[in-house]
Amino acid sequence: MITLHIPLIGYAEREPPKLNRQEWGLWSAYEPPKFNRQEWGLWSTYAASKNYPLSLAAPASLTDPRPRAQVSLYSKWTRVHYPTDSIRGVLTGRILRSDEVDRSKKVVSVQVRLDQARFAIGRGVTQRRVCTLMKIARSGLGYQQKMPEKDRPIVSAMRDYSRLYPRFGSRRVGVFLARDGIRLGRDRSARIWAAAGLQVPAKKPRKRYQTHRPQPFAATAPNEVWAYDFVFDGCGNGQKLKCLTLIDEFTKESLAIDVAGTIRGRRVVQVLKEVIQERGNPKVLRSDNGPEFVSAALLQWATESGLKNMLIEPGKPWQNGTNESFNGKFRDECLAMHWFKNRRHAKVLIEQWRQHYNSVRPHSSLGYQTPVEFVSGWGDVSTTEARISS
Repeated sequence: MITLHIPLIGYAEREPPKLNRQEWGLWSAYEPPKFNRQEWGLWSTYAASKNYPLSLAAPASLTDPRPRAQVSLYSKWTRVHYPTDSIRGVLTGRILRSDEVDRSKKVVSVQVRLDQARFAIGRGVTQRRVCTLMKIARSGLGYQQKMPEKDRPIVSAMRDYSRLYPRFGSRRVGVFLARDGIRLGRDRSARIWAAAGLQVPAKKPRKRYQTHRPQPFAATAPNEVWAYDFVFDGCGNGQKLKCLTLIDEFTKESLAIDVAGTIRGRRVVQVLKEVIQERGNPKVLRSDNGPEFVSAALLQWATESGLKNMLIEPGKPWQNGTNESFNGKFRDECLAMHWFKNRRHAKVLIEQWRQHYNSVRPHSSLGYQTPVEFVSGWGDVSTTEARISS
């Protein structure tokens, strides 16, 4: 053991924050913990303010050789009580050097610095001193922001839509607000949405297939290409759900969702007949190579009806990307959001969601129109923002 005499660092004329009995118990241990050089400077400032002796017993080396997990009592205390390194410097009477400040916690904006200054004032630092160190005007300490009050009704409306549609983000909710007469710019909508903490949890990114070849028989008009596939789920009573989803690739409209326990090729033909009777024949039916879609009953019926079956290559679901995208929304916004008691209950809720998808939900690929609006205005100038599947 050797005795070190460490000079004070920074200003010592102002008394730092008072510590309670438990906190002083950590400081007044007979043998203080091992501090590095920066921590010893901060320790000396506190010790001098409380008339603590500056002649302290310490090891010969000031560098803490212990593992990172064994943090000193000083480090634990300061990290709990002080939010940033810059405020630690203000409260201990000195400005930290640029290499000492945590780069991940920059205090840049004026509002953030005002919040940090108010925190320091609450810990006992004078207004004049903290404003000098944080480089802010004293008149700003009493300033009350006006934007939060103006944004309050918008945040309330956003929260209502967020509870109604948990998987919708700021852009799609902004479309609903515009329908209600609240028109916001894209940046302002995103700012208010993020400030309210309404961010939708991001999905795990997936490796996407990059192709330079156009999709065969890309749809260029309504009722040209229909795509269909299966989505599976279950009920609370143990019943299995097998859902046949049928969409129009150009209008993104959900033509039918058939829900059953098992669906064979003949059932697929029956669903297609019902939709064709209402809408007419498409030119192409696009699907994968599932047994229901290559069954003899379906292929024979398609040939007799003059329909072209376009089967994607095995192991390449992106060739049926429009329907795969719909299936993802169907699972994310309907299947994952409801608890089905039984198969009959599931049919009712899924049909309600399909009607909502077609007539209420805005689609970014259609210029944030609904499929019903897009079809009704087909050929008008308002539908020129639609993206053709490719």
